[in-house]
Amino acid sequence: MKMTKRIFAVIMALAIMAIMAVPALAATNRATLTVSGDNLAGKKVTAVNMFQDNSQTTDANPNYVLRDAWKPFFATELNTTASDPDISTKAYRYVVAMQNDSPELIALAEDAREYYAEESTKTPASVEFVTATDQTADSTGKATFSNLDAGMYLVLPAGGSTSATRGTDAMIVTIRNSPVNMQMKSEYPTVEKEVKTASGAYAENASANVGDYVQFKLTSTVPEMSDYTNYIFKFKDTLSNGLTLVKDNNHPMTLTINTETLVEKDGNNDNDYTFTQDGQNFVVAINDLKGLEADTTKDISVGNTITLTYFAELNSNAVIGIAGNANRATVEYSNNPSSNATGESNPDVSTVYTYEIEINKFSMDGTDKVALSGAKFQISKTTPNGTPIQLVATSTANVYRVATPQEINNNSVTKITVVESPADGKIKIDGLDLGTYYLKETEAPTGYNQLSSEVTVVISTDDSTTANVTESDYTNVYYTVNNTQNENANDNKVEIENRPGSMLPTTGSFGTIALTAAGVCLVVFGIIFTSRKKKKAN
Repeated sequence: MKMTKRIFAVIMALAIMAIMAVPALAATNRATLTVSGDNLAGKKVTAVNMFQDNSQTTDANPNYVLRDAWKPFFATELNTTASDPDISTKAYRYVVAMQNDSPELIALAEDAREYYAEESTKTPASVEFVTATDQTADSTGKATFSNLDAGMYLVLPAGGSTSATRGTDAMIVTIRNSPVNMQMKSEYPTVEKEVKTASGAYAENASANVGDYVQFKLTSTVPEMSDYTNYIFKFKDTLSNGLTLVKDNNHPMTLTINTETLVEKDGNNDNDYTFTQDGQNFVVAINDLKGLEADTTKDISVGNTITLTYFAELNSNAVIGIAGNANRATVEYSNNPSSNATGESNPDVSTVYTYEIEINKFSMDGTDKVALSGAKFQISKTTPNGTPIQLVATSTANVYRVATPQEINNNSVTKITVVESPADGKIKIDGLDLGTYYLKETEAPTGYNQLSSEVTVVISTDDSTTANVTESDYTNVYYTVNNTQNENANDNKVEIENRPGSMLPTTGSFGTIALTAAGVCLVVFGIIFTSRKKKKAN
């Protein structure tokens, strides 16, 4: 009898354990959802549960039950009431009858998004939504939800995403017991920042002389704004310390949408956009983008290009060399139809580069190079014997910089066109654009011959030693001196040798020819004079 009771107790314990194991089995009916999107990096993604799966199994027979928060929504969609006892079944059949990414399902997702956006912001809340924890997409644009309970979800990214092509950024997805990967078709406002190159085309990067005015271009597109009564849109730009914004009649700032040129607001009008500046930062805010798009007298519509162009001077604070002068731009945009809340795009960066050359003046003592002081040079651009570039001395000894227009026009600033080699023979000239330069020796060191022709220096992104040239790579430039390229990229040394001979210029110079001719004349005169003297003696 005791044994029978013991066996019965064991059976009952096993039965209880089996019953308790059912929720555990249900808990295993979960999966991971990975949401990816081209514009999702750094953005939050939300998964809102619409139907829960009460089947507690991992087989192909789910038992979907509509969450209470969504009953009013589907009651409107199905023309019934939220208290309808069959609303779960009707709602489920309504959704699954639609094909994936069909116009009907896309429209339903957009309606659900609007319902969620409106109801979730009410205070006090009239319904309680069951949402997964918001996930922030990583740098590759992926947001991962681990161990989601089985069911049907509305998935949507952070506010502000629009899609002129699809009509919504929301999607409906089913989660069961295997991983789900979905591509979020979100389209956030973005900005592209470019700078005009020497060719006249716009590119990500460019180069310039210190003192040059460079033109930047920012581009974005008119977003889909049907949910909004007013839409905030701002270009936000940050210039590096090496650039100064220039905004005058000769260097205008221009804002266009499609073929329409917008008018800046000033003290006498209330026009299309407002410009504000704070140090190296400035903002161009379109006052009523929604109104401009709705204005039938203007040729503006969703998807049109918004373009801002402006000028900046590469100034005396410009960073020299491959670090460059980077500039950052973003777009600030509305991201909630119910408020003035805004989001901000990922930044886009455009960089302006400027370079230097280092003149090394020397003579040879056997196989050793000996630095020479006292050599004087002028530098010009484009043509030999061209107008010398005006320079100013920097705070570093024997380092000179291209003068800015303001310095050239300022009589109190000392400008020079001739630089002289010091004891170590080294002179640096900063602030040079890509291009061809000519160094003319105007005076040789005492006891040395003056150079007979200019030294040609070419600064280029073109590596002449390889066919694999990256013309837009301004961080690898090549220096070619008198048709011989320096061996390594960014080697800016210009080696210039002088030869001894205080009276005899270098071979091939005008002085050499003149002196040689004079010598020949003297020899000929001596021969003739000697001949005549002999004839008279005879």
